[in-house]
Amino acid sequence: MTLKRVLGAPIAIVVAACLAAVYGCGAASARHSGRPASAGRVAQTACTKLATRGSRAATSATNWSAPEPVGSHHVVEDGPPTVLLDARGNAVAAWSEAALSGLSATYTMRTSTRPSGGRWQPPATLAGEGVYPLLALDGDGNAIASWESPTGIPVATRPAGGAWSAPQILYSGRHRAPKIAGNARGDAIVVWDGGGVRAAVRPAGGAFGQAQVISHSNGAQNPSVAIDARGDAIVAWLDYPGSVVRAAFRLSGGRWSTPQTLSASHERSFGPSVAIDGCGGATVVWSAVTGRDGDEVIEAAGHTRDGHWRQQQTVVSAFNVDDEPQVGMDTRGGIVVAWSQTPQEGPARIWTRTRSDGGKWNIARPIPRGKGLSPSLTVDARGDALLGWEGQHAIEVVSRVYGGHWQRVRTLFRGRIRYGGPQVVIDARGDALVAWQDNSDLADASIETSIHPALFR
Repeated sequence: MTLKRVLGAPIAIVVAACLAAVYGCGAASARHSGRPASAGRVAQTACTKLATRGSRAATSATNWSAPEPVGSHHVVEDGPPTVLLDARGNAVAAWSEAALSGLSATYTMRTSTRPSGGRWQPPATLAGEGVYPLLALDGDGNAIASWESPTGIPVATRPAGGAWSAPQILYSGRHRAPKIAGNARGDAIVVWDGGGVRAAVRPAGGAFGQAQVISHSNGAQNPSVAIDARGDAIVAWLDYPGSVVRAAFRLSGGRWSTPQTLSASHERSFGPSVAIDGCGGATVVWSAVTGRDGDEVIEAAGHTRDGHWRQQQTVVSAFNVDDEPQVGMDTRGGIVVAWSQTPQEGPARIWTRTRSDGGKWNIARPIPRGKGLSPSLTVDARGDALLGWEGQHAIEVVSRVYGGHWQRVRTLFRGRIRYGGPQVVIDARGDALVAWQDNSDLADASIETSIHPALFR
């Protein structure tokens, strides 16, 4: 296992918005509302049909913009900056910036916005102290930010086109870097570990409620969260001692389920990643070391639309899986898993495996000419996917229309990359954005972005 994984590097959080949520999609809601089971099946069918409407075709993948700097800063994040797109193609970015003084440093939270078709605006200060910022963005461009602070778990909000609010402290006890997820209508969840796994929920148009305890285990670490367009959510984390993966599910407006152990007790697991399909289905993937010989596997477990957990499945058994696996889902229940692995000879390769909405896993395949580490994956409601990674002193991406093949790899940037690979995002229109940290100037790192205004149409 790599040192990066042992240290629990941040993982990409992928949320697939359910376009059918407006129409009551979701068997889970039927199961808890007293409606007959057939109503849930009808809702699932409606969700699947709606997901197929207006299906998009890939446009030319060569239309990526030249790298555009968000700003030049002493960026200190352990990972790429956080960048999101709203439904109109407007972008928001957040990062932490260091002011160095001798051997000490003061960290400031900074943000910038970019109107659709425009350029990044001058950076603004979000907070005077903090690191590891994360964002949630609704369909109208209203933003929520959370980060790690010495005073606790803060959140700040920003109306579209407006200014950031003063931070609100959700929790002031022992904690580590939070994770956040939001949906198009404005629901949001912040989770963190510290004396257990805790979460604070914000309904659309409302305020964050009191922190809830999902797990009381003091060994809980590295939670990952996803939320769908209805407000249903899943959280997964590692639990020590034993390094097992556990997860809990929450229906919109309901309570968190009793935590479920997903991985085998004889394994040492790492880096759970979660995705949700918007109709009651969810998937957790993780890597693990099994047996005395140190065999490595990537495994997955699913939460079904009727409210049950599926038994874990092996996605791949491979030598030297180098990064936490990434997962995305569409509203049909289709799954994409991506990871990197290093063979005994030669450079690391980027691999993917997909599962159709019918439940059959396809053969795991490497991305042609996809050599690198730190993959970042996003899958939209229709099943279109964008995958990026850190190549040999380069940022590279590849795209795939639902049901199609991965297209030709595109190199967006050549130079020294700082703190891992890129972040990739797609908006509801099919626009795509990739962000990374450029450390070509060793004295002053910068955040760079490349935008494809119509990758999927």
